[in-house]
Amino acid sequence: MIRNGSTSLWKPRVGAQIDRSHPAAQGLLACWLFNENSGAASYDLAGSYHYAFTGGVSRIATPTGPAIKFDGTSGQGIASGHPLANATAFTVIIYVLQKGGPAAPYGPYIGSDQNFNTGVYIGSDFVGTMQFNLGTVNNALNITDNQWNHCAFQYSASTQKKAAYVNGVQAYSVTNTFGVMPNYLQTYLGKGSAAAGSYFTDSQIGYIKVWNRFLSPTEIVSDYAAPWAMFAPANDRRFLRVASSAPDGGVSVGSLAIGGGGRLSVGIG
Repeated sequence: MIRNGSTSLWKPRVGAQIDRSHPAAQGLLACWLFNENSGAASYDLAGSYHYAFTGGVSRIATPTGPAIKFDGTSGQGIASGHPLANATAFTVIIYVLQKGGPAAPYGPYIGSDQNFNTGVYIGSDFVGTMQFNLGTVNNALNITDNQWNHCAFQYSASTQKKAAYVNGVQAYSVTNTFGVMPNYLQTYLGKGSAAAGSYFTDSQIGYIKVWNRFLSPTEIVSDYAAPWAMFAPANDRRFLRVASSAPDGGVSVGSLAIGGGGRLSVGIG
């Protein structure tokens, strides 16, 4: 992942643990890294909202590690329960590469099992935008298609505010009187539920993180710059290094480190 011309840490390997004492992990409800490389499931590292995939869902390699890709016609992930059920405030961060072009299908990156007038929907309906729908209020976030974007969406029932960021920059802050989230029963990814309309996407998703609080602008910028900070301390992480050159044209150099308890960590690149 490139931030201001420098290469930051690669995506954690399967088995990496969240440091719950880290400030970035406070209030974390769900964290899907989609780093399993194979299989019909993606596991929630922060909770129990594990996705089961059906249809056209594939694992792909990206410059920052594994991701998932949906085929735009049948690919879908469904998790039992929903991290935003009964929520009074939340922040959702999604790292996504949205396909562009007038014929490209668009759909949910996270959605509920209820219709648009009563549910939550974060996805896309149009070229170059992502939609943040709460009840009858829908606000668009302009993004650049065909490149990776760090997108943050947040809402607070107490302040009745809804905001969105792209790549660390706030795009809007508006009033939304949706209230407390309903008791959602399932979480949809890639293709929506029948109740919300069976929209679908052919995009790629690197990770999704969900908090039960309204993150500050500084916290969102920090997540954009260092998305794996909650997997601290540094010498106790297990990160996936991508072979060949780094995406900024530099060379990814292998590393060797001994973590706490005598654990050996090897990075190969």
